[in-house]
Amino acid sequence: MKHTPGPWHLTKSQDGIYHIDNTETQDGGGIAVIYDCDGNSEHNAKLIAVAPELLEAAKYAANCGERDGMPNNPGLIPAWAVRLRELIAKAAGRQP
Repeated sequence: MKHTPGPWHLTKSQDGIYHIDNTETQDGGGIAVIYDCDGNSEHNAKLIAVAPELLEAAKYAANCGERDGMPNNPGLIPAWAVRLRELIAKAAGRQP
């Protein structure tokens, strides 16, 4: 997957703009800049900042059956795990 590795770091500048950077660099440029255009900027910035960690948790959960010895058969995988796998593929730019 081609994305800046996490964890990501969220800061708010004095002018109210949110900056999301790689935790290693924290250089104020990096991943995303969130401007407040609709009053949701803080919530949006927090969600974006945890995206790499959410993705890793989703990967772990989606593959729980394989770790527990369940075959990789869509008919035997719980619907929530199938959905997570679809979303992980979407995040990677692949068709599920």
